[in-house]
Amino acid sequence: DVRANVEQLMSTNDVFVDESIARGLTPILILEAPAGSFNGNVYNQAYQFGKTYAAHFKGKVRYYQLANEASGMAIRPGYSGKEPDDYDATRYHETLDIMRGLGEGVQAADSSAKRIISANWMGTGIIDRLVTDEVGFEIVGWDWYSDMGEDLIKQLPDGAFNIPQYLSKYKKDFWIVEANRADGTHDGNTSAQANYLDNLTKNVASHHNTQGFFVFGLTDTCGESGKSTGHMGLVSIVESDSGLCTIGDKKPAFDVIKNAIAKYSK
Repeated sequence: DVRANVEQLMSTNDVFVDESIARGLTPILILEAPAGSFNGNVYNQAYQFGKTYAAHFKGKVRYYQLANEASGMAIRPGYSGKEPDDYDATRYHETLDIMRGLGEGVQAADSSAKRIISANWMGTGIIDRLVTDEVGFEIVGWDWYSDMGEDLIKQLPDGAFNIPQYLSKYKKDFWIVEANRADGTHDGNTSAQANYLDNLTKNVASHHNTQGFFVFGLTDTCGESGKSTGHMGLVSIVESDSGLCTIGDKKPAFDVIKNAIAKYSK
């Protein structure tokens, strides 16, 4: 599978989807609108946004992620996100309208499509609230990086907290939709990235309650060589003086993930 944000030009999305399918990959689209896109009647605008993409790609795209990191959209500063009350009331209700609007828009255009809602770190509380408020979705997605540890079981003062196991009560698939070493290989340490992903995939596979795993991302990012976000790939890129980017070498983490797919996929 391959996962990417939607772009404002539909023709760009067409290239991504068609070229993915041509290579035997399943495209997953993240319905994250540009900042400030939803104002006024947030639900209606989110509904139309989701419906537009699902209608355009019906029969080609089977999975849509609704926005990105619902927990981060509403979290109160200084809170972990584990508890339902860890979220700001005003921001939560806006998040609720966005998630409900996007999800119902997708369903209206393509009832067979699967919808993903993602969170990160300890943000189980946002999933609890969205389920309680009867937002429709089929898959829980989770973002996880090395600054969060090598396992989604966290040792808390009151005992171990197994994030995917806790959320399994909702009878939805659990996917890790973003994972990597924080800052990737920005410091040049490709071995550290490979070691982290090796340990994380082993731990995730050993718990038998995670059905999907995505690394963010496949290649480094063109034009961002001076930023940590430019070095998150499993494959490097080569940028010319004119700004043209071409595919470079595979990093050690590439083979780690390739081997994990072969070993743990069902």
